[in-house]
Amino acid sequence: MAIKSVFLPQLIIHHFIYCKDDLALFEQYSLQELCGADEKYTYVFNRDPADIDEPSGEWWNEENAYHEMMIELAKKHGIGYRRWKNE
Repeated sequence: MAIKSVFLPQLIIHHFIYCKDDLALFEQYSLQELCGADEKYTYVFNRDPADIDEPSGEWWNEENAYHEMMIELAKKHGIGYRRWKNE
């Protein structure tokens, strides 16, 4: 398995989630995996569409609403997406 490192001069700052710009970079550089983290969660895009979180249905919670939007976007693009709480 090849690992590709990409230097991204403009950091994408957002709240609680990957955003469409992160997905665009993932696709543009044909990355196998894109990991990110904030103070609360770690996020991963990958190339396995079966490796994806199930929606929680908690759309009223801002953090989960954004997460569920990304799950749907990942499904639409045929990629995997996971999020987990940092310890």
